[in-house]
Amino acid sequence: MHRHLRQIFIKTLKHPTMEYVRKKVNIELMLILLYFITLGCSNDERQNSFNLPNKYSIVPTDTLSISFKGKLINAIDFNKTNGNILFCDIAKIDTIYQTDSLGNLINKKSLLGEGPSFAGTSIYNLGYWNDSTIMVNGSNGFLFFDLKFNLLKSIYDKTPLSSYGAGITPRIRHIKKNQLKYGIFHLKNAFTGNVLSEEGYKKYKAITIYNFESRQNTFIGGYEKESIFTKENIHFGDPLHFFDISKDSLLYSLHSPDLNLYTYNLINQKVKYMLTPLYPSHFSLPISYKVEQTCNDDLDLDIVNSQFTDLNCYKDLTFITYRTGIEIDELKKTKTTSELPELFKNHMKYYTIILENNTQKSADIQLMNGAVGIRFIKSLDYILINTNPIITETENSTLFFICKLISH
Repeated sequence: MHRHLRQIFIKTLKHPTMEYVRKKVNIELMLILLYFITLGCSNDERQNSFNLPNKYSIVPTDTLSISFKGKLINAIDFNKTNGNILFCDIAKIDTIYQTDSLGNLINKKSLLGEGPSFAGTSIYNLGYWNDSTIMVNGSNGFLFFDLKFNLLKSIYDKTPLSSYGAGITPRIRHIKKNQLKYGIFHLKNAFTGNVLSEEGYKKYKAITIYNFESRQNTFIGGYEKESIFTKENIHFGDPLHFFDISKDSLLYSLHSPDLNLYTYNLINQKVKYMLTPLYPSHFSLPISYKVEQTCNDDLDLDIVNSQFTDLNCYKDLTFITYRTGIEIDELKKTKTTSELPELFKNHMKYYTIILENNTQKSADIQLMNGAVGIRFIKSLDYILINTNPIITETENSTLFFICKLISH
C-alpha cells in the first residue's frame, strides 16, 4: 500500500475529530473500514495462562434503523426518561441528530460556527446533561440546550481539546459532589509538551474533572506504575483512552493497549485507585517503540496491533470491546487500497469482555458479523451495537443492532 495512504489512515484513526476524512472517495472508504475493522492474532503468554468459562453471550434481538447517513454515524447517548437518542457523524462533528427510541428523527441542529448558540470551529463532546437538557462542548466552551435545541445557557471557555488520549466517541459524564455537579470529559491538557517522553509519562492525565461553578478543572487517569507504558518504558503511538462512570461515581479508565483497568473514586480522590488485570484471549502487540522513539509509519502500528475500542459500565458490570490486528505478513501482501476490504473481511474480529465487580469471570464474547462495538447500554435487554456500514448500511439508512446479554 502506498505510504501516503497509510499515513492518512493512521492519522485518521488517531484523531477523534477525524479532520483528514476530506480526501478522495476511495480513501474515505478505507478510512471507514479502518475505523471499524481488525483481525485475529495469536495469544500472548499472559492470555495462555488464564482459562475462563463461556458465561455470557451477546445476542441480537432487533435492529435500529435511522434515515440519515454520513461517513461515520454514531449513537452517542440516550435519554433515560423518554428514550430519545443523540447521533452525530464523528468523521466531522457538526450536525447533531435527535431521534425517538425507534430511530425516527425528531430534530437536528448544526452547531459549527460563531455566535451565542454555536460551538465554534470544533465540537469535542456531547450528550444529555440531564433528561431535559442537551450539553455540547466545543472550541468556544459549553452550550446547554433544551430538547428542542433552544439555547438555555452558554459558558465561554476557549480551551482546546487535548490532542492526547481522547477516545473515538465524544462522551460526557457527570457526578455530584458537595451539592455541585462536575463534568467528566476528555478535554484539557494536563501539561504542555511531548506526552511520548519520560516527563510526559509522569505528567499525562487523560480525564478532566470540570467544576462549572468555579470553572476550574482537575486531572485524573494517567499512566500508573503498573501500566505497560511505565513498566516497560515503551509506547504504541499517540495515547488512546476510554472511560465511563459507574452508578457509584467510580471512574473506570482504560489506556489502550494496556491490559489493566484502573478504577478511581471520584468522590474521595484520596483513595488509591483499584487495579484490575484484563485477559483478552485474542490480543496481540507485535509492534512497540521505546519512549521518545519515532514511529515508523511503514509498519502500520495501528493496523497490526490489537486495540481496545470502547468501555461501558452498567450497574455492577463493565463491558470492554477490543479489536484484533492484522498479522504483518498478511498486511504486506496488500499492494493497493482496493485489496484492503477483502483482507479486512477475511480477518475481522471484535470481542467483548465482561467484568463483574471488577473481576473478569467470562471468556471473550465474539460479536456478530458486522458488529464493531457497544455504543451504550440501556438495560441488559437493550445493548446498542454499532455496525460496520460497509456490511450493514443500505442506500437509505444506517443500521444498529439491538442486543441482549444472556447468562449461561
